[in-house]
Amino acid sequence: MIFYMSKTFNIAAFIVGLIGVIISLISYLSTTKNKEISYNIYSPSYKIYDNELIHKTSNLNVFFKDSIKIEQNIYLTTFTIWNSGDLPIDKRDIRSEIEMKFIGIKKLINYHVIKEVEMGVSNIVFTSKNDSVYILDWKFFDPGNGIKVQLLYFGNEVVTSKIDGSIFDVKFKEFVPYQNKRPKSRKFTVIFFLVSPILIWFLSSTILFRMAKNKVQLSWEFLFFVVNPVLFFLISAYLVISFIFKIEEIPF
Repeated sequence: MIFYMSKTFNIAAFIVGLIGVIISLISYLSTTKNKEISYNIYSPSYKIYDNELIHKTSNLNVFFKDSIKIEQNIYLTTFTIWNSGDLPIDKRDIRSEIEMKFIGIKKLINYHVIKEVEMGVSNIVFTSKNDSVYILDWKFFDPGNGIKVQLLYFGNEVVTSKIDGSIFDVKFKEFVPYQNKRPKSRKFTVIFFLVSPILIWFLSSTILFRMAKNKVQLSWEFLFFVVNPVLFFLISAYLVISFIFKIEEIPF
């Protein structure tokens, strides 16, 4: 009995130590600072003028700048870009001009900033280079700062965005809301969350059982009702946290 209790204590100590390592790793990762810029374009765009429908139902004509007759559909969308990292991004770290390219916009009718975090302080500037390329500049770009721009244009209903340029030690990331991801991707995520805990539980049971068989005299009751619940809880907590971060929304 003393021998069994000693082995049980060793296993319990091992589990406690493992939990401590995991907590330390999570603490380290949570305190790691990074520089990151995220961007998102709302797609598909809103159709605000259907050229074919208008011509079929009325004689209404729409002109651009009082002289150019509009014979295409007109769409409205928004583009958001913000500092999604943990540190300010210094303008002096820009190595090459930051260009935002919109694939699917043929002609821009109008654009304007509809929201800017800390307006008058950050002085974030969004200027047009041509109909599908824009330049980003700023005075201060602190964590959480950013702008949302409304775009009115001719072109495709589905528009994609891409950022070119280089900033020292800064990563660019396209933000895709979870609900906008492809159904196939969402289906895979659901299957992963359902199957992975079962696989982890089965593998941990097999490994721990073999350890007990070869080195430590453990009972099946201890294996299933003590060790596995702890491992299952840790993995489940990790998956839940990961899932929550996946459905993070645009901050403004």
